[in-house]
Amino acid sequence: MWEMFHKQNAIEAMAVTIRFAEPVGSLVVKRMVRDVEHHVSELGLIDRKPVQELQVDIGPHHAVRKTIANGMLFERNSLVKIEDGPSGFQLMQQVAVEATHLSYQTWSYRRWSKELADILKLLGSAFKSAVQNVPVSAIRVEYLDRFVPEPTNIGPDFRSLLKQSEFIAPKALEAKDLWHSHVGWFDEVQESSRKLLQINHDFQELNAPHRLAGKRAFALMTGAERQYPRPGREIDEAESVDLLNRELNILHDDVIDLFKRVVNDEFKTKNGLPS
Repeated sequence: MWEMFHKQNAIEAMAVTIRFAEPVGSLVVKRMVRDVEHHVSELGLIDRKPVQELQVDIGPHHAVRKTIANGMLFERNSLVKIEDGPSGFQLMQQVAVEATHLSYQTWSYRRWSKELADILKLLGSAFKSAVQNVPVSAIRVEYLDRFVPEPTNIGPDFRSLLKQSEFIAPKALEAKDLWHSHVGWFDEVQESSRKLLQINHDFQELNAPHRLAGKRAFALMTGAERQYPRPGREIDEAESVDLLNRELNILHDDVIDLFKRVVNDEFKTKNGLPS
């Protein structure tokens, strides 16, 4: 049998990224930072970090990568204390502003309507400022779901968790040890845009600083990304927030559909997951 990462759902993390076709100038970045700063305190993102970016890595070792940014980076986090000591805090939310992109990540997912409201509040004005100056190259929604085999589930049976679908390599479910199967394809291919859909299956052994370090777990990454080929999409300032809202909802629905297509129907029903 399998257990979800949280009792209420399997979502370990969710991320939204908006990439620009070219870097915005320093004055525009400062304006974008001011736009975001208006809302960070009311949403609890009050912890400021040095010039670095935390990223969820669903590779074999689930390491937290720290990347030094080129140019200005604004980052705010919300943290929760999980144990005593200076390192006893867990990252819950993060918003970042760079010349090349805007991003929001959460490790305390609630429901999509609440997350979307926060995203639009945090990033809407900054997005509006950016599109006055540069085209947009991509908008992405990504989920990381995690499942843990029960202690007695030696050599876990993935058929009770996953469907034998066209999105997973047939030999993967027969593996005797750790394995991964990644697939991605372009959908809705048009001259003006195309949609990238991705499903990554990873049975991993987790390392520190992950809270499940030393254990094996299954990670399912589902992602949907609207891409605008060069020179990118020019967006009218007046319609920018409505367009962002619309695209994020479409991409979110795409990701949920991918999840439904790969997770076992009986498991979804038993655990109250989207089916």
